[in-house]
Amino acid sequence: MALSQATLSTELQAMAPAPDEATGINNFATAFENYFAQATCNAVAVTPGSLAACTAALKAAMVGVASAGAAKIAAGISAFWGVVATNAPTIWVTVPVLISATPPTLLSGLQAAIDAAGAANIAGNKSLVDSADAMATAIHGKQSGGLGNIVIPPGGTYPIL
Repeated sequence: MALSQATLSTELQAMAPAPDEATGINNFATAFENYFAQATCNAVAVTPGSLAACTAALKAAMVGVASAGAAKIAAGISAFWGVVATNAPTIWVTVPVLISATPPTLLSGLQAAIDAAGAANIAGNKSLVDSADAMATAIHGKQSGGLGNIVIPPGGTYPIL
């Protein structure tokens, strides 16, 4: 498998309305982890259970999302990728062995993309399905370009898809 915009949209649509920020963060974290669990590196799937630390970092970075919105969602996804960077060898057990991962450079534009999708969703009074599709497009579009780094000579990278 590979990261799929359709999977992210489906996961976002399945999020239950949250009575408080903590529940909302947990709902989003579950949706994002389920989406990212389909990522591959060198055609190797994510090791089951290996994203827990990534998801914990996402949750911690999203505290305050109720008032800061897109900035906290972007911070959460960036924090998730920060842990992916150091935990890549256990997330994808590849041969040759990964030493780390490099997050996508497109993450720098994530907040603006989320803000734009959210504004369009509100202005267009979009349905849940259309809103989730727009948000999935914004988020998924910034996930490409991550690399799994190997060290054996001459060294190199594998795309994280």
